[in-house]
Amino acid sequence: YPDANFLLVPNTLVSLQLLAEKHRSTFNIPIIGIAGSNGKTTVKEWLYQMLYLDWKITRSPRSFNSQIGVPLSVWALNSESEIGVFEAAISKPGEMNALQRIIRPTIGVFTCLGSAHQENFESLEQKCKEKLSLFRDVDTLIYPQDNEMVEKCLREMTFSCRLVPVPVIGDAFEDNLQTCAAVCRVLGVREEIIQQR
Repeated sequence: YPDANFLLVPNTLVSLQLLAEKHRSTFNIPIIGIAGSNGKTTVKEWLYQMLYLDWKITRSPRSFNSQIGVPLSVWALNSESEIGVFEAAISKPGEMNALQRIIRPTIGVFTCLGSAHQENFESLEQKCKEKLSLFRDVDTLIYPQDNEMVEKCLREMTFSCRLVPVPVIGDAFEDNLQTCAAVCRVLGVREEIIQQR
């Protein structure tokens, strides 16, 4: 392979993550990080549909939200990117730390807290705090208003960012829609445009 470069590394996953982390650090644009038990991909795609007419958006392809998918997604940021929208998923404790360093969101979106992947966590509270750790350095966090566990974890984790609670209706379609509308408002999209889109 005369035209190829090979890098010998002790751990390919960690190296890929470090490379993506360094790449992300070269961008000073709004980055939306999405976490939650359900709705991540839907909210990401709907946000794209609501925002792409005004900004050049780089987003996670499909459901690239894993330890490998996130660095591959963030690697797609380029000189034309004006907003990044990336989702992050975890299945056991400790995984979100690496994803947080890669995505480094400025706007956080917590879609919901449910029972998915609960088997690897000691409690629902532990899982909630792990997911919320993606948002430790955000300027604004959008989250479901009526979830007592989320509220408890936010208080205990002492978030110092702007918190935007979204009313929860209980219908996934409507809840995801209201979450997207809240993100658009944070980005300064006019209300009539939000309603139109």
